[in-house]
Amino acid sequence: MTSYSQRQMRRHRFSAEAKPAKMAQTFFLLDCHTGQSVCFSLSSSAQSVAQASPELLHLAGQILGAAPAATAKPLILADKEHYCQELCSTVRQEQVFDLLCAQPAYSNSIERWSQVPAAQLTEHWPGYATAIQPYHLKAQPEALYHECVQRSGLRQQDYHYRGFLGTAELARVPALTKDYP
Repeated sequence: MTSYSQRQMRRHRFSAEAKPAKMAQTFFLLDCHTGQSVCFSLSSSAQSVAQASPELLHLAGQILGAAPAATAKPLILADKEHYCQELCSTVRQEQVFDLLCAQPAYSNSIERWSQVPAAQLTEHWPGYATAIQPYHLKAQPEALYHECVQRSGLRQQDYHYRGFLGTAELARVPALTKDYP
């Protein structure tokens, strides 16, 4: 959203033809089924996505009436820019939501995903296989997360991998094809 603040702010441009403009730092939490926003927050330009997300999730928990350790927790989907240890550990500790976050495809991650034995991968249809493996963050070696590895491609030379980190072990096919297509 365009800002008319008198403060010094970074200017953003949406196209090569557009004039750069000051933008308010806005974070939205959207309902995936309707596309409507549940809540949003405004912050300073210095606040990162990882810093703003816990506050936004707390607000969403109040709005949705989500309770800690409930049997059916709302699922939060996050893209690669949200992937950080702080957000994962916050969601895990508060136990209000389940989190499924896409992992960046760093070279060491791709190497780790490609090392998953074929016997652990479940082929759901030709060219699509998944595996769930335990994952521990370096800052929290005692906390167990679930890493879902997705392999696409029919032949070994065509394989490409994606990874998703979850706070709960979710049903793979619905989670990756319906919830996080």
